[in-house]
Amino acid sequence: MSIFTERGRDGGGRRGLVFALLVAIVVVLLAVVLWRLTRRPSEAPKAAPPPPRARTTPAPSVAPEARATPRPRAEPKPEAVASVLRVDADVPGANVFLDRKFLGTTPVETRDFAPGTHRINASADGYDMYGESV
Repeated sequence: MSIFTERGRDGGGRRGLVFALLVAIVVVLLAVVLWRLTRRPSEAPKAAPPPPRARTTPAPSVAPEARATPRPRAEPKPEAVASVLRVDADVPGANVFLDRKFLGTTPVETRDFAPGTHRINASADGYDMYGESV
């Protein structure tokens, strides 16, 4: 450490030289770091996919009779018979709803519904509303 503390006749020439050397090293290191950060990695050519591996176990043997017999086809299911929903009421002209969809006024018929449980509501002015799941 005598370099930094020693005073020469020329008024600190060594100190200036060491300082300039340190500055040059720092500048070079910064340049290397910036060059590494801005450099784009080169795209390596894609290698061909590896060849398929050879089978090490023999394939199970199947009797020729088993391969030749076709499977029987499943018979198609019969189509559902279209159902008819008819709503009649003691009060003519009652409003009828099927699953909150207005069907019309009584008497009313519809075939426009899927099989399953549905909610029917009927209402008329001056009467209580009637609802039922069918």
